[in-house]
Amino acid sequence: MNLNLTYKVFSDYSESDLCASSNNLAHGMINEIIFDSRRIVFVENVLFIALKGDFRDGHDFIEDAYKKGIRTFLISKKIDFEKFPLATFFSCKDVLLSIQKLASKYREKANVKIIAVAGSHGKTTVKECLYFFLSDKFRVYRSPKSYNSQLGVPISLLQISDNVDYAIIEVGVSLPGEISSMKKMINPDYGILTCFSPANINDFLNQKKYEKELFSLLKGVEGSVVTKQAILSNAEKKEINLKEIDSTEILKNISDLRWLDSKSSENLSLAIEMAKILGVNTQEIIKKIPQMPNLAMRLETYDGIEDSVIINDTYNLDVNALSNSLSYQKAIAENRKRIVLLAMDDEFEKNKEEIRKEIYAAKPDVFLELKTQKDFELNIKGAVVLLKGSQKSFIRNIAQQIKKQTHSTTLEINFSALKENLSFFRKKIKSETKMLCMVKAQSYGSGLEKMGVFLEKQGVSYLGVACVDEGVELRKCGITTPILVLNMQQENFKSCIENNLEPAIYSFIQLDAFIRELIDHKKNAYPIHLKFDTGMHRLGFDINDTNQIIEMIKSQPEILIRGVFSHLADSGSTDKSFTIKQISLFEKIKQCICANISSPVIFHLLNTDGIINYNSSQNDMVRLGIGMYGISSKLLKELKPVFSWNTTVSQVKKIEKGGYIGYSKAHKTNKTCTIAIIPVGYGDGFRRTLNNGRGGVYIKNKYCQIVGNVCMDMTMVEIGENDIKEGDLVEIIGENQTINDLAFSMQTIPYEILTGISKRVHRIYIED
Repeated sequence: MNLNLTYKVFSDYSESDLCASSNNLAHGMINEIIFDSRRIVFVENVLFIALKGDFRDGHDFIEDAYKKGIRTFLISKKIDFEKFPLATFFSCKDVLLSIQKLASKYREKANVKIIAVAGSHGKTTVKECLYFFLSDKFRVYRSPKSYNSQLGVPISLLQISDNVDYAIIEVGVSLPGEISSMKKMINPDYGILTCFSPANINDFLNQKKYEKELFSLLKGVEGSVVTKQAILSNAEKKEINLKEIDSTEILKNISDLRWLDSKSSENLSLAIEMAKILGVNTQEIIKKIPQMPNLAMRLETYDGIEDSVIINDTYNLDVNALSNSLSYQKAIAENRKRIVLLAMDDEFEKNKEEIRKEIYAAKPDVFLELKTQKDFELNIKGAVVLLKGSQKSFIRNIAQQIKKQTHSTTLEINFSALKENLSFFRKKIKSETKMLCMVKAQSYGSGLEKMGVFLEKQGVSYLGVACVDEGVELRKCGITTPILVLNMQQENFKSCIENNLEPAIYSFIQLDAFIRELIDHKKNAYPIHLKFDTGMHRLGFDINDTNQIIEMIKSQPEILIRGVFSHLADSGSTDKSFTIKQISLFEKIKQCICANISSPVIFHLLNTDGIINYNSSQNDMVRLGIGMYGISSKLLKELKPVFSWNTTVSQVKKIEKGGYIGYSKAHKTNKTCTIAIIPVGYGDGFRRTLNNGRGGVYIKNKYCQIVGNVCMDMTMVEIGENDIKEGDLVEIIGENQTINDLAFSMQTIPYEILTGISKRVHRIYIED
């Protein structure tokens, strides 16, 4: 992708002008697009696009990008060009539309065959499998990670180089009409459709409309493969030049356990059939399948020894993937030392010059090429360490060596899913409405500090905590976002003020005491939030106290009403009468305060279910809690599950008939059976209400019922005739058993499960 940067400012340029200007370069070649200033690693030949996102406007970060060395920008707002004397700006009406048009122009010139992969689930798996099958025979590019959106697709297209035979582009669709613009950009030669399960069926009205939109992507392609779920007429098959899937015989010859469940085998078969269409021999494919690495397809981030942070990206040494990993490391490192450890294996040798060039350009503090595990001798205290190498390399052993040793049971928090959920709720409210995200109780068990840092980077307006101590923890790790303390205690007033936290005040006694503390600190106009009780009957002022509060605050220069709020008690119920009364009462409080207070006040009432069910009452701010983790009373399909709770099998035992299992001889076998012992118990938050068949877990996608009593650190499950062995992965919460399923078995609610998962359960943060 080449852009001619002849002038300082191109106002209202057309994309054709932008593309046509690529022949006479003035300042160089644009070969990378950046839309997040935090992820700037490389600065030469980079175009920063100022997108308006759900929480942030890219124009607000032009100065940051400029300071980091970026000199070319695509903008849609007026800015002060004098601040950026060395920069070149392209001005347009719509940044996203301009990038899409530019991608279309670039695609027209690109001499490459493109394979589009679309569908509801499994796109990334199919893309990675196909890449693996093709890469020995052809020069193949595939879109990075999950770059499948209206922005991700054009960026993926613009990264295709001239020396590529095939490009595999992942295509996501969430709204009607998106496929049309995607197809214009991609102009695919081949297509794959994975399973059909619309993420937002309400927008598509029905399943058939969703499927029809997906099928439109394949019209006119040279060849396509489609999931077995598809029910197509002969006319439709002809229209999309369909290759019928029949990988039954191939799959019969596959003993790899990773592909035995129905979803995995279908994804694999789609990739197999497309590889065959493109000329890969069937026997070659069968031979390669056992060599296929585990498709992590994500960066795994976890705590390391010596207060370090480890980014384990040991999937492969693809240069494009390496660039994204370096960018991610830069984004989370901030001022900490960056260390890159690279395994010098066979895959490194194939691309060593490109790999070295990429890493040197990122300017890490330390870069080590390791020939063996023994070569690793390094102080990593406080550093952010990126580990790169192939799945087979020794670098994976180093990843375990420097991992902070904790309980083998893990709670995975998927930041990508969380980001999608935030976007979902952001779209439910007005652009000017602020969003407060609750991070109380260790952010519902996900980890207070890491979640706070992540949410601040997403640009949320406020963070909400239960107590001052939680707010202090957030301030200690550098968070500057306003923090609301919901349960304010008098003994913590001093710490609250010193850390610039905003307290929720709910009584006259508390208000008077806080004012006295402010006087002692010589503080004026300190922000507080007034909490009113509109029906929850927990903490809060009564509506009849409103005038007295106003008079008291007017006479006290020490305090300033920053916010006024209340709690909805029943916003998830189908009976709306109680909530409507609460909303009406809150509106009266709001009118009274607005009539008597001249300074701006943030009124906030809606919680997660309130955002969904009472959208018209959003006021100035909404408070998002457990909904951002993919959990709501309506079990919305649009929300993505953020949490996965896993452990591993410690031991497998055969128990003879009449044997007893667990404390108190709670279970007596009536036949010979086989059990697995898993290292999780009520000390981890896996409650005793699951005893003796009331609950279970999944091992290799098979449900295994609990036998005996749940112990503090261990639980026994019956595994039947399933081929399960020590070390196998155990799913407690995940694809097979949702948190709502587990909550039902535990006779509780998801909130209690998450806040009850103990600190000894290792938290792992992943991002696609």
